[in-house]
Amino acid sequence: STNVPDTPLNSMISSNLKTVLGMGISDSTWNKYKTSLNHLMRIQQDTGVDLTLPLTDDKLLWFISYMDSQRNVEAKTIDSYISGLRMVHLSLGIHIPSLRSPIVKLALKGVLNKQKLKNELSLKQRRRAISLPVLQYISHQIAIDSELSTFNKQMLHTVCLTGFFGAFRMGEIVSRQALSYDSEFTLLVSDVTFIKVHLPDGNLVPTYRFKIKSPEIDKIG
Repeated sequence: STNVPDTPLNSMISSNLKTVLGMGISDSTWNKYKTSLNHLMRIQQDTGVDLTLPLTDDKLLWFISYMDSQRNVEAKTIDSYISGLRMVHLSLGIHIPSLRSPIVKLALKGVLNKQKLKNELSLKQRRRAISLPVLQYISHQIAIDSELSTFNKQMLHTVCLTGFFGAFRMGEIVSRQALSYDSEFTLLVSDVTFIKVHLPDGNLVPTYRFKIKSPEIDKIG
């Protein structure tokens, strides 16, 4: 930007520049850009977070997270809104080279990956292997579930982590019934033992030993 002395002449030139930039955009295109600006102002009103122009990385990251978590907007649509917001800057005479800094690009990619994973999980045609990204997604859904108590969240999270990192099947560590259990087949607290294991290098590693009462062995056919 150029330091311009505050004089009546310069004010007229600056005002004309904004007009010229604005008229360089067709009405239909400008309406699309106004949609982006309207979303921005609505988010500012809803959250109380300052999202006035020019937009910084922090403001854009807030915009992206809101559109994803509260409006379920697709990543490519959020990206188009950011393009619109950049043109809004230019039309108002605010020069900004790009709104897609590395961290903004990372956030957009994260939203895209999250939505892809969500779509995959919604396809219930067959069971899917639990990968680390899937585990992270499940853990996030547990954490944001407002209907679960803190205890239940911790319990569910523990079960998920135990099953994943212990390579267990869920039927081996939780009851097959929702409201009851059979102590002969269901894992109990007394079936879990805390022990320390000696590694070849001499270090002691704390770990847990599980007594599996109903192992699910792969069957043929």
